[in-house]
Amino acid sequence: MNLWKLPNILLTPEVIFTIPGINLPVTNTLFCTWISILALILAFYFGSHRKDMIPRGWQNFMEWIVEILRGLVESVSGKENGRKFFPLVASFFFFILVSNLLDIIPGVDSIGSIEPDKLPAGTQTGIVLWGAASNAILG
Repeated sequence: MNLWKLPNILLTPEVIFTIPGINLPVTNTLFCTWISILALILAFYFGSHRKDMIPRGWQNFMEWIVEILRGLVESVSGKENGRKFFPLVASFFFFILVSNLLDIIPGVDSIGSIEPDKLPAGTQTGIVLWGAASNAILG
């Protein structure tokens, strides 16, 4: 007797689509990475495009985050080494932060294909799956 119907979990990313001109397979992991990079580019663009002497709004928030992280890096590795390592450490920090925050948005984990033969009748409305039908998602 099977108490839970768990989805088939794959370790390899699933190919969502292929870019036709260069025959590049785009996986669900690569797609989420592109979304994270786009979010970072937009956040830092809007945080730095106006260089006011007295920052306000988004610029103030971004400067606050960067100063806290720079202070942390300098406290660990010293002032001179902290300035050398800060761009690398900050890049990793912000990318991992945005990628993990992207994971809490509903629907991001369920990017994948559906096994239509495993769907119970009446449990799919367009691309939305209801109830036990969510067990039919592959990746």
